[in-house]
Amino acid sequence: IGDSRGNISFFNLTQPCWTIEDSSQQRQEQTPNSILIKAHGKEHVTGLTVLKSTGAITSVGNDGCLHQCIRDKFGKLQKMISIPIPNVTGLRNVWNVSHPNGEESVILGGFLGNDFVLLDSINGYEFLRIPTGGRQRRRDFFFSFPSNTASFRCPNIYGMANLTGHKDGCSEIDFHLSESIISTLASMGTSHYARGNIQTSYSIGSPVHAETINDACWVECAESIYLLTGSNDCTVRLSKLEDNKFVSAIELPPHESCVRGVCSSRRPNADSSLIVTCGGKLSMEVYIFNASPETSKQVSLLCSYRILGTASIDHRMNAVRATPLHP
Repeated sequence: IGDSRGNISFFNLTQPCWTIEDSSQQRQEQTPNSILIKAHGKEHVTGLTVLKSTGAITSVGNDGCLHQCIRDKFGKLQKMISIPIPNVTGLRNVWNVSHPNGEESVILGGFLGNDFVLLDSINGYEFLRIPTGGRQRRRDFFFSFPSNTASFRCPNIYGMANLTGHKDGCSEIDFHLSESIISTLASMGTSHYARGNIQTSYSIGSPVHAETINDACWVECAESIYLLTGSNDCTVRLSKLEDNKFVSAIELPPHESCVRGVCSSRRPNADSSLIVTCGGKLSMEVYIFNASPETSKQVSLLCSYRILGTASIDHRMNAVRATPLHP
């Protein structure tokens, strides 16, 4: 396991983590058998693989290095090598490819700017480069090398899907496929997989945010009900629900960073509700929401809260709850 502090931990799971006593299952905490501290400095470990031939644990991280370690005869992790990879600015994946002659090759995936690149870790040979439009976008990627040769050449099959979110709540998925995949799909005996015959537009649910929704809660009012949502696109929305569908939305002022938590509180028989949002850079906003049709301004800022000192984008408030306090 690689963590966000650059450490690599090894767990021996040959023994169960729980025992059965008196017909009740009792869990026991499993501790690492060995920890290699700061293998990647203090940066995130983004990918791991284990070489079948040597058992070496090969990892990549945000420090821009390829790292290898191995277990000694006492089961402790020992550092072998750490190699900087100058061909990419953001390492994300590492794979080991087995060849028919028993040799293994380490393949790296990462970003050079906003382009995803696949390269040979030893020779630095770049197999392919795919434009993604942004390294923070959700994606999935796969590849395969020919199985009938030990020579090191480009993958014969590869594919990538990139998800692009828009502010109107709609998303686009861009596909990058090798010609061999297209030929394989076309030879399956149906015309459904031919180019131009694939359905390219779908409608699933209601578009509210352009990125992942991290938290949501219901806001009940006297005559209606709203859904409060916060997202990675830094926005907070109040969506009105009528006849099992969302008919309108109120967008609150955006946060400086992602929104991680939202909540609402309302006294019985009250005309207004309290709304609280929080997220990145340790920021919190508190609003008063009045859904009465006689009120011209439905959402009013009550106060803001900031943690004193310097807060980076990695410092977040991840959860918030509110409840009315009766005298």
